[in-house]
Amino acid sequence: MDGKSNTTTRDNILKVRENIRLHNQISLLERELSAAKESLYRLWWECLRESDDYAAALQGAPDEPYASMASDFGELHHRFEAWWLETGRRLFAEQVHHADIAVVEEVSLDDSDKRLVLWRDGARPSLYLRIPLTLERREITRQFDDILDINYATHAAEIERAKHPRRGFYPDQRIRLGTIKTLLEIWRARTNTDEEWWRMGERLKIRDEFTCQPEDDAATIKRKRRLMTQTVQRYHHMAAKMIEFAARGDFPRVK
Repeated sequence: MDGKSNTTTRDNILKVRENIRLHNQISLLERELSAAKESLYRLWWECLRESDDYAAALQGAPDEPYASMASDFGELHHRFEAWWLETGRRLFAEQVHHADIAVVEEVSLDDSDKRLVLWRDGARPSLYLRIPLTLERREITRQFDDILDINYATHAAEIERAKHPRRGFYPDQRIRLGTIKTLLEIWRARTNTDEEWWRMGERLKIRDEFTCQPEDDAATIKRKRRLMTQTVQRYHHMAAKMIEFAARGDFPRVK
């Protein structure tokens, strides 16, 4: 086989390995992003998008704690996916999806070139090893444990930062994910509209028992509309407080 054929074969193998690497990286990001989109971090992001205080902090307003929040969460973009890949995963990746151990492909076929393709993602501290499979399992385990001990000690601070993010959820609030979504839905529905509260509540199906039915008499309709109005107004007030607290770094919190 001539030199040109050798080069072509080497290039083809490297392309295959690069495709495998990219597939592994994309698969990890897809699993992580899918988990993030269904998490409280997504709803925190949505609350920040509704906050005037947070928007002002992004424009340089120095008021705390909003300025610190803007420094951590950064530009929110129009899509959660873009924000997560740029900023969110650096803050919270390990909290939404634990990465698995994976095989790392070599960059070069040259035995003298020890470089590895490292898909270090900036969100997790990782350790990449070259393990000669000709070694006995017992010897591999012994060396592996020694290397782990050294690296856990050397990178202790970095590991702790990844395991315990700078921003965490508000610990003393018990509010369900579904309730948060309802509060945000009411907040957005009320923006730039003068729709009656009870009508909004019926449209959004906030409380079935307060929704008027065709067989209801006038007194029942009046009572249901009054109760729906009170309920939706209360939820709207809770949404305002939730958005305010989210911009201050306390989420999910409504009081």
